[in-house]
Amino acid sequence: MTDEDLLERAKTGKLSEREVRGVAQALDDRVPGRDPYTLIHILGLAGAKQHEKLVARYLDEHEDPMLVRIALLTLARYWGLRTYYNRTLELATGSAWDAGGEARDIAISVLGDYLRDEADAAGVDLLLQILRDEAEDPLTRTAAYFALARASGLDSRDLPSAARPLDFSSDVRDDVLHWAELHRSRP
Repeated sequence: MTDEDLLERAKTGKLSEREVRGVAQALDDRVPGRDPYTLIHILGLAGAKQHEKLVARYLDEHEDPMLVRIALLTLARYWGLRTYYNRTLELATGSAWDAGGEARDIAISVLGDYLRDEADAAGVDLLLQILRDEAEDPLTRTAAYFALARASGLDSRDLPSAARPLDFSSDVRDDVLHWAELHRSRP
């Protein structure tokens, strides 16, 4: 069975514990020919939280930001682990090793998930800063807005389509900005 087959089975919840252990072992051993991104994705979708420490190691794979991205997605979104909040904040600020912004973009998105569960002034401040910075890439600013909107309690149905660029002058809702102002740090 290929890793793509295992990924499809993980999506439907049909992986056996033996298969999950085999995927984790392949990831831990860095088996040649087996893509660590796909292996982490399989573990994430399979809900294999028992392999948290193994997946968390990939948060420091600075030579491959996509591995950092899938590791954070797995730990924070798929598994809902709050213990990676500070690391998420750090990644959301951006890093020289993440030139394409792959890790940063998912960190910004995940930050909205964390803030929806528990508002934190540092996270809200960061997202507001990104949203308001016209020098930022428009897609990054859009990700920050969507994260704030989710944190404020909006459902994705309440947001503009992600299929088109966000118009920052008309698409940004006042209630989202009001929520953010209430939860940001005070000077």
